[in-house]
Amino acid sequence: MAPTYSVLDLGSNSFHMIYARVEEDGKITVLDKFKQYVSLGAGLKQNGEIRERYQHAAINCLREASRVIRRQQPDYFSAVATNAFRCQKDDYFKNLCERALGRPIRVLSSEEEGDYIYRGVVQTTPLSGQDHCILDIGGSSTEFILGSGARASCILSWQLGSAILTERFFDTHTLRPTNWQAAVDYADETMTLAGKGRIHLPGIETMYGASGAIRAISNTMIKLGVNDTGTIDAKAVEELVQSLLNIRIGSRFKHLDRYRVQVFLGGLAILHAIFELLDVRDLKPARGAIREGVLLEMHQQALTTAKAA
Repeated sequence: MAPTYSVLDLGSNSFHMIYARVEEDGKITVLDKFKQYVSLGAGLKQNGEIRERYQHAAINCLREASRVIRRQQPDYFSAVATNAFRCQKDDYFKNLCERALGRPIRVLSSEEEGDYIYRGVVQTTPLSGQDHCILDIGGSSTEFILGSGARASCILSWQLGSAILTERFFDTHTLRPTNWQAAVDYADETMTLAGKGRIHLPGIETMYGASGAIRAISNTMIKLGVNDTGTIDAKAVEELVQSLLNIRIGSRFKHLDRYRVQVFLGGLAILHAIFELLDVRDLKPARGAIREGVLLEMHQQALTTAKAA
C-alpha cells in the first residue's frame, strides 16, 4: 500500500492542507483537503506583529486541523509556514500555533518557499520550454521564481501581498482611480527597489501563476467577458480595471468566495505592476504550489529511506 502524506501550508491568506498519496508514475492523488481563511496578512502590523483577533483565528483553525489530521492518520506529515511567520521577532506566536496543532511547524525562508513553489508547479503543470518563470502572489509576500528543468535558479521575494495592499489602499473595497494608482505605484516602487528597473527575460514569453489571487483574476476575466481563455496579459488587466472602476467589488464577484473578494484588488494591483516590471507576454494559472513541493520532497525522502532499509 502506497504511503499517505499530509502537508499543511500556513499562508498569510489561508491555512491549507492536502492529504494525498503519490502514484508510481509520480502523479499526486489528493484524498482529502482542509482549508480555512485566517487573514494573517491583513492582521500584520507594520512592526511585524499580528493583531490579536487574527492570532485567535489562526489558533482556532489549527485546533480544527489537528482533529482532521487525527482522522486522516497520514504516514508522513509536515507543517510549513511562510511570510507572516517570518515577520515575527520571536517564537511566541509560532509556539502558540504548535501547541494548538500538536505538531512542529517549520518556518520557511523566502528562498525555501520559492523553491517549493517552483517544484510544486513544475511537477503538476504542463509547462512550455525548458526555462520557466513562476509568480506567486500571497497575502503578505510575492515570490518571483526563475528555473530551468526541475529546480529553481533565482528567487525574488517582496514584502508585498494581496491582503496588505487591500488593507492599505482599498478599505472600502471600491476601485477608485486615485486609490488604484497609489496602490500600483506602491507595488512598483517596492519591487523596483529590488529589481532596479524593468526585468528582461530572454526566451521566456509566458509566466505561470501559482496562487489563489491569480486564479481568481483569471476566473473573473472569463466571468466578466474580458477574455474566454483565462490567460492574463497586460491589456486584459487594464480592461478589467476599467470595467471595475467606481463599483463596489462584491456586487460583481458572486463567483468568488467572500474572502477572495476582500483581497482581490490588492492582488490585481500587484499583477498590474508585475506586467510593468517584467518583459513577458502573458500569465497562465498553474496547478500546484508549496504543498505539492513539500509533499514530493517527503515522498522522495520516504523512497530513499525504504531503499536503504
